[in-house]
Amino acid sequence: RNDAAGSLTSDARAAFGELGLPVLGALEYGSSYIGVIDGGRVIFERQDSGEVPLTYDYGIFHAESAGRAAGRFCSILIDGEEFALNNTGINLVVYDKDQELLFDSLNYNTSKQAVLLP
Repeated sequence: RNDAAGSLTSDARAAFGELGLPVLGALEYGSSYIGVIDGGRVIFERQDSGEVPLTYDYGIFHAESAGRAAGRFCSILIDGEEFALNNTGINLVVYDKDQELLFDSLNYNTSKQAVLLP
């Protein structure tokens, strides 16, 4: 939502790339971004700086990301229920498909604060 790239350090960008998320590692300021990992494998990853939000739809999963030009919001729906915190930065939802259980919903404001790596 809004901006997730403003304070991404070169170390954080490299770490995202090593995790198999090269688009997140190269994220541009104010862009919309969606990344989906299933079973430890990246199955979808896109960024766009246009005026139309990015979307991802697969079965019961629906995600939208709108950067600065696209409206500044995010949405992560699972079976019609909203789980995104919809705060500035990177919004994550961790869901166990086998147990059909929400594990966690998180937000990292990477717009103004650097991501700290161990």
